[in-house]
Amino acid sequence: MQGLAIGGQWGGAVLLATECAPPNKRGLYGSFAQAGAPVGVILANLAFLMVSANTSQEAFLLWGWRIPFIASMLLVALAMYVQLRLEDSPAFEKVRATKAATKPTKSKSPVLDALRMYPKQIALAAGAFLAVQVTFYILIAFVVAYGTSPALGLNLSRETMLAGVLIGAVVMVPAIFISGALSDRYGRRGIFMAGAILLGLWGFGLFPLIDTGSLLWISVAVGVGQILVAMMYGPQAAFLAEMFSTRVRYSGASLGYQLGAIIGGALAPLLATSLLAKFGSSLAISIYIAIACAITTVSVILLRETYQADMHE
Repeated sequence: MQGLAIGGQWGGAVLLATECAPPNKRGLYGSFAQAGAPVGVILANLAFLMVSANTSQEAFLLWGWRIPFIASMLLVALAMYVQLRLEDSPAFEKVRATKAATKPTKSKSPVLDALRMYPKQIALAAGAFLAVQVTFYILIAFVVAYGTSPALGLNLSRETMLAGVLIGAVVMVPAIFISGALSDRYGRRGIFMAGAILLGLWGFGLFPLIDTGSLLWISVAVGVGQILVAMMYGPQAAFLAEMFSTRVRYSGASLGYQLGAIIGGALAPLLATSLLAKFGSSLAISIYIAIACAITTVSVILLRETYQADMHE
């Protein structure tokens, strides 16, 4: 249910941001929607840190973990309040007016139209998103299990690992804005590929730094990783939105995003756990990150530059 909700939320949020933006600031405006992810991680980790600090291990596992989820209902109410007062973008209103003034063409679904018109762009958009999803969920989910596992010999406290993840999310927020703004000036593809290449290399330093058991080095490991993820995630909203025409933009961008999320993010913690169990070394996970980054780099190379595209065509 949450996956279906995010599937509808993300496309609408980034399209409202980018279609309402001045043409030379779409990357920056889109990055505000993207910042929702690390801000959500910050709020979630603060909530879990507070609950964990005020409950015993037994109480936390029995009922304490439910408290942050219950508290999040306040954010749901805020989101509903905002969305009920939003208006559609000028680009979408123009398409709606044009359709009303002319005889509408027979169409089964914008999703099917997007798949028919832009199959290559959707597939490459999913590939471009792969490194973001794989690494992001390793950095916010798997590393916590990795650091707190007695079987691995680290046996760090949950608070230490959550604090490292929290710090990583904090530094990711400004990095998203900066990357989005830079993509307005220098183009989406260059910033995106630089982030993917550097992240593929950083994956080999990530786990050795966590293995030190030091909160400082754990924070550096996760923080630098999230900055490199932000170099892709910041420009991504505008990059995906600019690939598609207005009529199928919502469907096309959302399909590319969610396919990458399913293949990358949904499987990342499971595959990382399996690789660690099979090979007994974090090196296999670093190679997994590098492969995802290589796929992303190739996908972006095969996509055209979009930052000067006219989104009202």
